[in-house]
Amino acid sequence: MKVLLAIMVTLSLAGATRAETFIYKSKIKYTYSGGGESSRATGSGWIIINDAGQVMHVLAFAPQRRFAIVPLQSIEFYVVDGGAGKLYTCFIQRDVWTDGNGHVHTDTGGAKGLNTRLVVNGTEWSMPKSFKWGGRSTYPALDTGEMRFEESTGTFVLDKKWTATSNAEGDDINAAAQRLAASLVEKGYIEF
Repeated sequence: MKVLLAIMVTLSLAGATRAETFIYKSKIKYTYSGGGESSRATGSGWIIINDAGQVMHVLAFAPQRRFAIVPLQSIEFYVVDGGAGKLYTCFIQRDVWTDGNGHVHTDTGGAKGLNTRLVVNGTEWSMPKSFKWGGRSTYPALDTGEMRFEESTGTFVLDKKWTATSNAEGDDINAAAQRLAASLVEKGYIEF
């Protein structure tokens, strides 16, 4: 990601010790198939992106009053030229991992948003105000290892309030996630 790489180099030369965080309100619809059932669910929460290319999701499910902090692994960022002066920030997730029972999980997905001028803590950034997300995952439905297929679609919209608060408080990506999780706990949510 040329723009973010240039920003990261500039920050490292200036002696910056932490990355800016951009917090996006997320809403994602899930469709599940496998394990003897098909079902749907909606999750909300926040996607946290920092200028070092890390992504974390604070994912909440209102009906269950439960949430999880999910670091997205194997992220690749790009800025692509859409022509006519339009730049898009995109990221791809490609992650394959094995759980404690020896079952393989595969997570893939991507998000894309049109870059615009954003000011965070007095610094101008070229980042999207919103992203569109699409993902696919396979994983075991139960400890038996029977596979399940998940599809997800959604949007991430810049949360100006949480972005400003997080950066004013000097949060890195982990502290921002903890701050957002604490706001859910105050509303009666319990961590998975």
